[in-house]
Formats: sequence, structure tokens, C-alpha cells
Amino acid sequence: MVSFWILGAVSFWGSSANTRVFSSTDRVAHPLQLRSFVGRGGHEQPVFRPERRDGPTEFSLVARGLAAILNRITSRGPAFYSQTRVGKDGKSFQILKLRTMVEGAERTTGAVLSWSGDPRVTTLGALLRKTHLDELPQLLNIARGEMGFIGPRPERPEFVSQFRREVPNYSLRLSVKPGVTGLAQICCPYDVSVHEKLHYDLIYLVNRGSLRLSFFILSRTLLKVAQLD
Repeated sequence: MVSFWILGAVSFWGSSANTRVFSSTDRVAHPLQLRSFVGRGGHEQPVFRPERRDGPTEFSLVARGLAAILNRITSRGPAFYSQTRVGKDGKSFQILKLRTMVEGAERTTGAVLSWSGDPRVTTLGALLRKTHLDELPQLLNIARGEMGFIGPRPERPEFVSQFRREVPNYSLRLSVKPGVTGLAQICCPYDVSVHEKLHYDLIYLVNRGSLRLSFFILSRTLLKVAQLD
């Protein structure tokens, strides 16, 4: 229901600006459909726009520091950790996060995706994930130019290789910078399938020139952080 309302809002905003907007009923199987849209006056304009680069704010630094202290108090292990993720054009980088799992969570299992009720997630980690506060350190990734505020979430190389083989159009996510938040994050639960996340990622890709859509994603993310959504 939430996703239907969002798609309706995006369609309304796009039509008010005379902009071609794709919805969940459009076919996106061919990459050429993601390269351009019809803008004002019927002229084709690029879908992918340059991203702004911003650094951490004082508020985010305070919140990050407080979360780090609580992390150290409530569970063993470092407060922060870094992990290799795949960014724009398939380039790898080190993503920064607040630790949400027990130390050495993959020591015996190797790289595995988390799931609902994952016992490796700490009590504080569950709260950090629910509010997305574990992503705060990624403001440093934004400052480095590795990520943007909004975009598809970056995945680990092990999973990217698998998804590129198994999921049609998955590679299109790598045409833009990954983001701290995105349309998939505000529409889907944490453990939804990769196919469902890709569905919303592609909708964002073909509509990412819309400032109203960007504002909508940011505002919904803030509501999630404040637990009002």
C-alpha cells in the first residue's frame, strides 16, 4: 500500500513538470529505457545528473559518537567497522558502519545475507538498523565522493557477482553512486528479496532527475529514523 502511494505521488510530480516518469507497470528490461526521458518542450534530457557532495554535519557527528559509545557498552567488539562494497561502475570501496552484529559474526559461516530475527544482531544493533542510524558513518564515504545521500544501497562483491548472474538488469544499479538511503529502503522491509529492492531501485534510476522525489525520499527517511513511519 505504501509503495502504491509513493508511485502515485511520483507520477503526479512528474506529470506536473511535463517529465516522463516510469512506474511499476512499465517494462524496464532493456537498458536503453533507462538512458533518457522526455523533458520540457519534448526534448530528451539525461536521466543521470551530477550529485552534490556534502560532508558530515555537527549533529551527525554527535549522534554517531553517542551511538558508538552505546555500542561499546552493550556488546563486545569495536564500535565501528568497515567492509568492502561495490560502488559506481563496479569500483570497490570501504564502507563505514556502526557495528550491529556480535564480533566475528561470519567467522564460521563466511559471507551470508542477514535475515529477519538474525541471532547475530545485537539488541542495540537491532535498534540501529531499524532507525538506520548504523549508516551515519557513511557521511564520511559521501565526503570522499564514494557515495551520495540517495541511491541504491551498495552490496558486497560476493553478492554482486551472484546477483549479476541471476537477476536481470541488476548491473544497472552500478551506473550511479550508491546512497545512504534510497527508494527501496523506504518502501521495503530490511530482509526483502533482491528482486523487490531492484524493482524500486530501477524506478528511482529513471526518475532521479526529480528534486521532488529526492525530497520525498529524504523526508520519509527522517520519519523512519524518528520512528514516526
